[in-house]
Amino acid sequence: MSGKQTKMITKQTYMILKQTYLIKVQTFLICISLKTI
Repeated sequence: MSGKQTKMITKQTYMILKQTYLIKVQTFLICISLKTI
């Protein structure tokens, strides 16, 4: 496997993790706002 491919996979993995993290944060914020109501 070439270094370029590895870099691409790492970038994709990072993007997926970032999206998952953002979704978790949004869900967490929604839960908080629902509890305060």
